[in-house]
Amino acid sequence: MKKRLLLSLASACVVSVALVFAITDLENIYLNIYNFAVFMFLYLSGTVGLTAIVYLFFLVRKKKRTKEEMKESVYKSSLIMVLFLIAMGIYFYDSSVPREYEGDEYVYQYEQPKDLHDGLVTDDIGNTNFSPDTLKNIVKKIVEERNYKGITSFLLLHKNKLIVEEYFYDVKHNTPHDIRSATKSITALLTGIAVDKGFIKSEDEKISKFFPEYFNEKDSVSLKSQITVKDLLDMNSCLDCNDWDRNSPGQENKIYRTRDWVETVLKLGELKRDSTARYCTGGVIVLGEIIAKTSGMKTDEFAKKYLFEPLGINNLNWQYMPSGQTDTGGHLNITSRDFVKLGALILNNGIWNNEQIISVDWLKKIKQNNIVIRGYRYYLFIIPD
Repeated sequence: MKKRLLLSLASACVVSVALVFAITDLENIYLNIYNFAVFMFLYLSGTVGLTAIVYLFFLVRKKKRTKEEMKESVYKSSLIMVLFLIAMGIYFYDSSVPREYEGDEYVYQYEQPKDLHDGLVTDDIGNTNFSPDTLKNIVKKIVEERNYKGITSFLLLHKNKLIVEEYFYDVKHNTPHDIRSATKSITALLTGIAVDKGFIKSEDEKISKFFPEYFNEKDSVSLKSQITVKDLLDMNSCLDCNDWDRNSPGQENKIYRTRDWVETVLKLGELKRDSTARYCTGGVIVLGEIIAKTSGMKTDEFAKKYLFEPLGINNLNWQYMPSGQTDTGGHLNITSRDFVKLGALILNNGIWNNEQIISVDWLKKIKQNNIVIRGYRYYLFIIPD
């Protein structure tokens, strides 16, 4: 019996390792170890739980079980849990492929992106100095190796012309993607527009002005009352908010469990003010609500009027807080082509179709800002020239 139990345990270890390879992210070693531990915990806790159920069943029926019978119950429970892990792997395994192809090698054929009359000008890669062989190798690598399931589209803009547009895993040009925290970058652009149009007088304005209900007028010298719009943009406020610290009261997952995220963030405690930037989704959420308060529009409506409509962006979906406010910290869904437009807007100094959407001054402030968190300035990643 002991050998059978050890064999079952070894099987669970093997299956758990297989699950790590089959249904989790292999690029993060710490996450892989964590997932392996989770699978083994499920196996062990399930084995104990099933054995306990069997024991209680016979206890209620007032039937005694011998040690050998209990060991047999443990063994059978462990086998059931091994089968459960296998079933879980089959259920969660992603069998999708980047592209269907016949034979051992994928043959790539380049096609110029289509002109969809959406504001993007397209061109043939042959009219540029970009190597067609490089493009071929990139696409073949994604399709053949199948280790890049996070890449569902690859678009390349060259001198304001779209020269490459490739999609994978049944994604199409009109498929919106969850851009996660890249939503923060759009919030930075919206803040610049709000400043340009005078809704927000300056990024140096204190946020207590917009949320007086959360600030004590008698305590106007506290660190918290000195927080400015720029502090939120810099992720350098004194709020006890750090998404990379699970113990932080303002860690994003803790905020998401509350009804009013803005209120939760503004009621956070203070940390000592220093030059340390802390990745804080909560601050971006508050910034989005400042845009709403100053403009008299919901943030998504503000974005539509002053940013998305001028760029011809209409196929998108915002996420909302339980309170109904716009989630400006993450999870906006937008198409790849429209996302390219936003990049082109920044590269062209805020101009789109000869219209100044965002001021040059605001984009300069982003590039010249001296507070950087992993290359992040005002929620945008800036690559040095």
